[in-house]
Amino acid sequence: MGPDDQWPARSPDGQMLAFSMGLPASGGGTVYENGLVKVNGSMKRRLTTDRTTINREPTWSPDGKRVLYERWNRAMTTCSFVRIAVTGGAPITVVPGRPNGECGGASWR
Repeated sequence: MGPDDQWPARSPDGQMLAFSMGLPASGGGTVYENGLVKVNGSMKRRLTTDRTTINREPTWSPDGKRVLYERWNRAMTTCSFVRIAVTGGAPITVVPGRPNGECGGASWR
């Protein structure tokens, strides 16, 4: 993980970490994408690729096949909950945008 990476979450089998990767935003600042890495630090890769939003606080599904996370607009005023398969693919919105930053962490429970 890098210096701007945050919110690590260990997979149910203990082999991987999902985390939010801090990346430079166009126009300055930091934008977050979710990534995966083996606990030994190898095989780091991006899971989300939408640099227009802030994707953060990933949490694993109980079966370890998906990651649920918060997706914020860049102004941090609207938040939705989104899931994505750890093998990649299109993210699926589970709970549409909630105004005024009312997310409070993604959870499968």
